This record gives sequence, C-alpha cells and structure tokens, in this order.
Amino acid sequence: MAGDEKTECLLSSYRVLDLTTDGCMMCGKVLGDLGADVILESYRPGVTKRLGIDYETIKKTNPRIIYCSLSGYGQDGPYNQLPSFDIVFMAIGGLLALVGSPNEPPIVPGLYLSDTAAGLLTTIGILTALLARERTGKGQYLDISMLDGAFSWLALTYGSQYPGQEPPVLMASSPGYNVYQTKDGKYIALGIGRRQSWESLCKALGKEDFIDHQGSKGEKREEIISSLKQILKTKTREEWVSRLRALDIEIGPVNTPFEAFSDPQILHRQMALEVNHPVKGKMKQVGIPMKFSETPVEMREAAPLIGQDTQEILKALGYTQDRIEQLRKAQAI
Repeated sequence: MAGDEKTECLLSSYRVLDLTTDGCMMCGKVLGDLGADVILESYRPGVTKRLGIDYETIKKTNPRIIYCSLSGYGQDGPYNQLPSFDIVFMAIGGLLALVGSPNEPPIVPGLYLSDTAAGLLTTIGILTALLARERTGKGQYLDISMLDGAFSWLALTYGSQYPGQEPPVLMASSPGYNVYQTKDGKYIALGIGRRQSWESLCKALGKEDFIDHQGSKGEKREEIISSLKQILKTKTREEWVSRLRALDIEIGPVNTPFEAFSDPQILHRQMALEVNHPVKGKMKQVGIPMKFSETPVEMREAAPLIGQDTQEILKALGYTQDRIEQLRKAQAI
C-alpha cells in the first residue's frame, strides 16, 4: 500500500474538535455534563493548561475524572519539551543497544516498541486508576512517558539477569538463540534455553561434539554458529520447522507480517480478522489478544473515521443543528 493510501486510511480532512476556538468550553461540557470517566491527551507538556483543559481545571467540575497525559518524556525533567519519535526513546532507554550482533551497529527494529510499551502502560494505568476509584471514589492524574515505558523493558534483561554488570547484546548471543537462513532463502528462529533441547538439536544435526558448548563464547561460539549456518541451509524453512518441532525443540518460522496473518495458530486464536472499512472495503485487522470466558470481546466494525460521530455527540450535549453548523463554518469541528 502506498504511503498516501495509508494516510487516507488513518486520517480524515475533518476535525473532531478545534480546541483553539469553542473547543475548550465544549470539552469541559463533555466531561462535566456527561460525567466522562477518562480523558486521554498527548500534547507536549503545558499545552492543556494553556488551553484551559488541564487536569486541575477539569477536576473542578468532574472530580471523579481519570485524566491521563501521554507524552514523550513525561511532564517534568530536562527533556520534557523535546520532540522525539519511537527510535529515539529506544536509543536513550538502552533498548536499541541490545538489538544486533556483537561488534556491529544496532539494528533498527521494524516495529514501534516504545509506542507499544506506552500504549500498554497507558491502558494498565487507566484500568488501575478506575479500579482505585471504585474503592476510594476519587479520580486522579496519570503521567505516562514513552521513555519511561521503553526503559521499563530493561527490567528483566538488566535488572535481574545481569545485576551490576553491562548486559550483552541479546540477539545472536548464543548459537541456540539465533536466526538462521534456510535453503529457500527464508529464515527460522531458534529459542533454545533448555539443555535438553540443545542436546536434541546437536544430535539431530549430527553435531554431538557441540553438546557441551551451549554457552561457549569467543572463537568456539563463532565456530558453532558458522557450522549451524551451513547445516541449516540444506533444508527449507518448513522442513526444519516440522522436523525440529517433532523433537520438542523451540523453533519457529520467521514470518513476514503477511505470513503471520495466515499462521494456523494465529487464525485459530481469531487474532487475524476481516472487517468492513467505510472507505477501503474489506481490510485485515489484528484481533483481540485477551480471551474472556464470561464477557467475550467481538470486533464488529472498523474504527470510525475522524469526525464521523461529532454531530451525534454534539446533539447529545444539547447543541442545536444551527449551532452545529456555526461551529462547522468556523472550522471548530
């Protein structure tokens, strides 16, 4: 899909609300009159206060509000006004240095890890605040930083596995925890941590002399990796996956995103779904990863276009059609 088509899918030329006009008053009305539970904003720190829609202002009319600010570096600190994007948070947070091969530059991941972490933390934080409100009756303010989220992913790698010392680059750190090319030009991923699995792999490849060198470093590690590269190029990806899975070895195909949407396990778990988009027609969407026994979640339709529900919301707030048209002419909506 071309870049401009992607933009058309994600964005619309219609504004939901222009906070520089009647927006501030209207936002306060939404939160106060409708008793909104949560407000989420992602402006640079200080903008909401200037617009008069910051937490301290909103809670005067809605003290039960859960108000979450998601920003790059958080609401305070020496970086809080700096612009940035996903890869920079990964770099500052120490994640980027962990992705790559020894003595090679870090690899730029093909997905947005900092953005994903921030989204998860925001969701968890809001749900936790809602639960706390059920117990205390009080709303509260949440300050979520994308850098904090990226850095928090070091908890397992640095905080417990390697206390007090610099962790090694994880990718390609051992022969059994690595990615290898196969005969058909595709790739497989080995995630071997168990001694039993390592022994099974060595025996299956006719390399019993490698069994006692699972954690070897330096020249021996390079020797084993080089040997595995040669051997694993003798069969196709599917042949290796089928053969080694049968031996209870931790292995998987390195799927492209397109291939992942057709993976049997992903399909079985209803994680690859088709929905009807109002502009683009049928489109594939990632499904819901949480499976509830009593309240199952169903994806019935694609996300609404920007501004699609604006008129319905304004009417629910008591705005007349004439007033709505005035706002539209003023480009406030």
